[in-house]
Amino acid sequence: LYGSSVAIYGTFILIGAPGSLNGRGAVYLYRPAEGNIWVESSIFTAESGDADGSFGVSVSIWENTFLIGAKGENSSGRASVFRTVDDNRWYEVDTLSASDDHASNSFGASAQLYDDLALVGAPTSLTLGGAETGAAYMFLFPRCGNSILEWQESCDDNNVNNNDGCSSNCTVETASGWTCNNAEPSLCQKCSNGVVERTETCDDGNIADDD
Repeated sequence: LYGSSVAIYGTFILIGAPGSLNGRGAVYLYRPAEGNIWVESSIFTAESGDADGSFGVSVSIWENTFLIGAKGENSSGRASVFRTVDDNRWYEVDTLSASDDHASNSFGASAQLYDDLALVGAPTSLTLGGAETGAAYMFLFPRCGNSILEWQESCDDNNVNNNDGCSSNCTVETASGWTCNNAEPSLCQKCSNGVVERTETCDDGNIADDD
């Protein structure tokens, strides 16, 4: 049902509708507008779109990060992490799952963000004896864009922009010819731009070999 979960932080309101789209679920983002009203600005859905995924059964916001639970996703449940580049464009940067993942875990039935921590509940998680005692899982994930090279990041250039060598999820854009060093913040350069930069010994305007 629309409104099964809600979260508010600053100028963001998230409203979950885990039963919408024939059970796949959706989450609606509202932003303030003139006249003291809130207007819908984005709709989030799960990439996999599993039937009965219940995406949006739980929602949480911390600064520029959203955490959205989908207790039926992949049969055992998932939680998706979204981050914004400029408060208008959003990217799914991570998908969380239980370390002891199994069917009917209901992982994501509850979720909460605080700073760089995510706490995700799985109320039907099983013990070794087979009883549904439930569990909660804590995740510490890197904060892309803080200029600190952290776990799972291959670069961090102090922003979450794409097309500058270090992508919005802090991976090096190697497919476009970029390389980044391990400095903090990362310094990126693009081979094939015709400019000899930092660690380059040549740059002929392409990335072809044997020329």
